[in-house]
Amino acid sequence: MPGDVAGIVLEQPQDLRRLDCACWRSAAQPVWQLGDTALVVEPVVATNDSQHLLHLALRGHVVTELPPFLAHAPLSRGQLVEGLPEHPLPRQTVRALVADTRLLSPRVRHFLDFVAEVVPPTLDPYVGG
Repeated sequence: MPGDVAGIVLEQPQDLRRLDCACWRSAAQPVWQLGDTALVVEPVVATNDSQHLLHLALRGHVVTELPPFLAHAPLSRGQLVEGLPEHPLPRQTVRALVADTRLLSPRVRHFLDFVAEVVPPTLDPYVGG
């Protein structure tokens, strides 16, 4: 079971090495890009479920990275704190992949146009855009 990280103050990315971290599961060794620092993470938990990462963080068991839209409310309520605000995580790009744009059905084209129009302004309040 992960340890207790609640109340610990972080001064630099390397401080994370002494804490229990949880991360998104991937085939590669997890690396968090914190500002100009790339930190290899040795997670105590790796999952493909952001809600599980949030659950562990809210209980003070781990330090983790969360998508801004998921962290926004707990940060606003003071349930979570940003550990290294001077070392921000990079913004991520959302992409829709299709086999060939020449062969798109009108429904798929309409959906992609809708996503391109609606998603960015919906996420901007959470990422400071």
